[in-house]
Amino acid sequence: MKNNIVLLTILLFLNACGNSSLEKKTSHNITVERGPVFNAYIEDNKGNVAINNNSNLYTFKEEISYPITLKLKNNFNTFIDLDNDYVYSKGDKILDIQMKSYSKIITPITTYIANRVENSSSNLSLENKIKEEYELLEKRLNISSKELNILPSQMINKNTILLTNSIYFLIKEKKDLNAINITDIENKINELKYLVKDFTNNIDLEKKLFKLINLEKKENITDKTIEIINPVIDEKIEVIEPLIEEKIEVINPLIEEKIEIIDPLIEEKIEIIDPKIILNEIYPSAEYISNIQEQRLDKNTILFNNLEYKIITSPITGVKWLDRNLGASKVCTDYKKKDDWYTQYRDEQKDCFGDYYQWGRLNDGHEKINSLLSKTRSQILNVSNEGKFISVQMSSDRKNMDWIKTTKINSKKREDFWSGVNDVSICPKGFKVPSGEDFMKETYSFTNEEDISKGIVKIKDLKSAFQNFLKLASSNSKLFTGELFSPLRGAYWTSEHAHREDAWSFSFPSRYSMLGTIQRANANTIRCVENKTD
Repeated sequence: MKNNIVLLTILLFLNACGNSSLEKKTSHNITVERGPVFNAYIEDNKGNVAINNNSNLYTFKEEISYPITLKLKNNFNTFIDLDNDYVYSKGDKILDIQMKSYSKIITPITTYIANRVENSSSNLSLENKIKEEYELLEKRLNISSKELNILPSQMINKNTILLTNSIYFLIKEKKDLNAINITDIENKINELKYLVKDFTNNIDLEKKLFKLINLEKKENITDKTIEIINPVIDEKIEVIEPLIEEKIEVINPLIEEKIEIIDPLIEEKIEIIDPKIILNEIYPSAEYISNIQEQRLDKNTILFNNLEYKIITSPITGVKWLDRNLGASKVCTDYKKKDDWYTQYRDEQKDCFGDYYQWGRLNDGHEKINSLLSKTRSQILNVSNEGKFISVQMSSDRKNMDWIKTTKINSKKREDFWSGVNDVSICPKGFKVPSGEDFMKETYSFTNEEDISKGIVKIKDLKSAFQNFLKLASSNSKLFTGELFSPLRGAYWTSEHAHREDAWSFSFPSRYSMLGTIQRANANTIRCVENKTD
């Protein structure tokens, strides 16, 4: 039934009538969107050129021979009419990618589909090739075929909005459409999710994505603006910091003693503590700070918790990093090869893996590979459970996939702590847990010419992660249950929380690298970076 619906959607997409061939369609009108596209040169497969109707609607005088292609011509001022005034003005953007389609609409999504179909070596018919590509997108990205075949202005699914923008970015970056595949798209969607971070609705999401590519005029949403470096296009842009609306749960002030309840979702005992303790908790505590053992041996060497770390300088950004993972006794000397047994790599390189931290926790002993387990989720940030790893059960509610009862307050405290606010962190003084941007600048988004001898290498697999100057380990993670994954990838925490009570991590499986979100009860490795305050 599902396949029939998909095929019907595709046939509608192709606008096929009766037994007519796919090459010819009865409709002569087409619509072009990357935002409304005006003054475009659009040509069909026979060389016929469409007439612009002073909008993003174009008409062919004769029956259309597909595919149709929007070509960039020097004498055509093709632009995206973002302010909807039907003329090229200050708020608009010149279109900078060519697009293609086998349907009556031309969008970045139809461009990707058309290119995949034309370069397919399959013996399938054109209909089935298109069906195959749509089903792959539908399966991997959780977007229906119907949603994939609508104009960007009509999109209501945030995943579709992210998809069309991801394809645009990839076309800009790679130049060659043939080099773009579904894995590239998945990675780019995750990257854009990280860059736009918080958004309240799809309109807000579109605005933030437009700002990333300078598609929109500046808007004074608040009085506070910040500058970041966009790792995708490597230029400074202005990001408007959204207003923060925070709900605070009011607890009966008469309850001033500890009580026990059973959480029905995870079937475990939880302590409820006087809310004044939670709200006023200092994180980390003064006692914790005094227990850290740290000593600067020389300009480039730190003795931290009985382990000696070297300070290395990035040949890409000039930023200083520790030379190994937090808790590691050595720098990695090799990477996990395709044919190696994971036990071989683990046994040879385990000393470079380091510790495994649950997101935002102190180094209280839970991070050690052999730490004991506790099934009792904490109610406070300064956990007093003898350094046990807090294991949780799988739950559809992400709040139950955290080692502590999640609130906006303790999420912010944990992020501030790991980010080195007030120069206090689980890292040595002057260092912090990296942000996602810190990782991207060193591993993915830089424009420097790659040079393996200097460690200037983009990370796209396990080998390149080792060749990069950071020599990142394929140490994988400890699952939220406390079980250790086989070392078949690298997984590093960032200091940043994410939607749905998750947190951002940087990882590299065997064929790509990505920023993604995972549950906070999982435990990843950590590499400390210089905490620049300027």
